[in-house]
Amino acid sequence: MPTEKMLLNSLIKQNLAFLHLVCMLLISGIAIKAQDTLHEKLIAGGKLQWSDYTGEVDKHSAYWATTFWYVHYKYKIIQAHGDTVKIDLQVWPALQEKSWVLPDKKSPELLQHEQGHFDLARLLTAEFKKEAGSTALLMNNYSRKLDSIFNAALTNIKQMEIQYDKETNHMWNRDAQERWNKKIADMLEAVE
Repeated sequence: MPTEKMLLNSLIKQNLAFLHLVCMLLISGIAIKAQDTLHEKLIAGGKLQWSDYTGEVDKHSAYWATTFWYVHYKYKIIQAHGDTVKIDLQVWPALQEKSWVLPDKKSPELLQHEQGHFDLARLLTAEFKKEAGSTALLMNNYSRKLDSIFNAALTNIKQMEIQYDKETNHMWNRDAQERWNKKIADMLEAVE
């Protein structure tokens, strides 16, 4: 016959199992919610179209369009030799679905300017992949080294993006916009 202590231990184990299940469901729900909040599109061939801009217009913005992008990467070790590793690195840019345009302001010139923003994401992708591919990665810190390379390239591109908007005056300086179109195309060609 079970003793009071045995019954109490059984009840504690059941409650712990139930709490564990609840925690796992909560964590799973949070992970699913986090994934659901990241809405983005892969852009075939890297060329934007106005139909890619599906986000809600920011009524408080002074601009006619905004391009939000991410650059993602993942990797796996494909070879280890001594204290170095060789990785398979996959890097890709994506347009966030919150990117938006004022419907009555769509024009080829504005799309070209927004393309410049996305092309800078493509440039980040190519530069990061090139730099990571030419760097010796050590077994004990390859992950931190990749993060460091990515963050340095991201900082550089974000500074370039600020300069791009400043010099082009958000597309209104047509001469500067043409220079930047060529500059970005030349940089992409050099690293892709």
